[in-house]
Amino acid sequence: MEVDFMKKIFACLFWGCLIVFSTSLTVPAEESRLPGDNQSKTIVSEANTADSVDVSKYTESNMYLVEKTIHTDYGTVLYYSPSGAPHGKNPTLILVKKDGEEFVLSQNVPRQNMWNKPELIDISLSDDGKYISFSASFDEKAVINLTSPPVVLHEAGTYYYTVNLETCEIKERFVPILTSDNLSEWAKDEVEKAYALGFVPSSLGTDLKRSITRGEFIKLATSFLSVQRDIEDFENEEKDPDDNISRQEAACMLMQIYKSYAEYNEMSEGTLFFDDDQIAAFAKSDVHAVNTLGIMRGVGENLFAPLDKFTVEQAIITLLRMDSIE
Repeated sequence: MEVDFMKKIFACLFWGCLIVFSTSLTVPAEESRLPGDNQSKTIVSEANTADSVDVSKYTESNMYLVEKTIHTDYGTVLYYSPSGAPHGKNPTLILVKKDGEEFVLSQNVPRQNMWNKPELIDISLSDDGKYISFSASFDEKAVINLTSPPVVLHEAGTYYYTVNLETCEIKERFVPILTSDNLSEWAKDEVEKAYALGFVPSSLGTDLKRSITRGEFIKLATSFLSVQRDIEDFENEEKDPDDNISRQEAACMLMQIYKSYAEYNEMSEGTLFFDDDQIAAFAKSDVHAVNTLGIMRGVGENLFAPLDKFTVEQAIITLLRMDSIE
């Protein structure tokens, strides 16, 4: 008990120190700058017709290395690093608004490790001048094992971000590094398309062959409806969210999702699969419906395997197929 208590105390102290350290590097206070330091460190500057905001406290100081400035109708975007940071560059992307308020655009980007922030790539302003987009890539998963349970800093893959400069709303999209270890070959093309559309949440991680839980499937479905169908009020009773779901349960949930935006006329059930007698009475009509619509097929040899696990890759693909139904 004493050991567990000490571990919790250590974890609290560690994360508290890390947050303070990170904050001090992200948006420095006025008092931390060297007076009379006028050497500009700006490397790249982009401008449109918008009035520039005074960002001289960053650009005219040796305290910061400003690599990119973008002037917008909502303020000036700066990509900078503190000069001489002890643990690497630790770059930050901020918006300095016209009233002087600063908003950290890169606040949701995972840390590279305990000490470093990752480099941001492809920082660009949309054609209408309203959105800033950027990304960060990681070759390997990073985990801190000093706490219990361990803390996952980031997965292996690329995190894409789009920020509305008017509302400061941040949207994230994650695309994992897909290999034969975490994705079945038959699912590759459709899964890659789903990630490109942007409705797969990063919380699903990188192992797409594993079983999906009820809570994860509801979150995936909610994201799908929001991104692809502009439906924000999908409701599903999240009973036992940590339980894995079977294929017949998935069929029921898929039909609930489909009926939230489309009409479906019930048809005669009949006998479609050799293992129809294994399909529960509550699920039979939905199993037949998803098969008829082409959302969810059998597993081969005219079998549906209603009690088999429903995997992450299957969940992603069935929603993608649903989106193709007119």
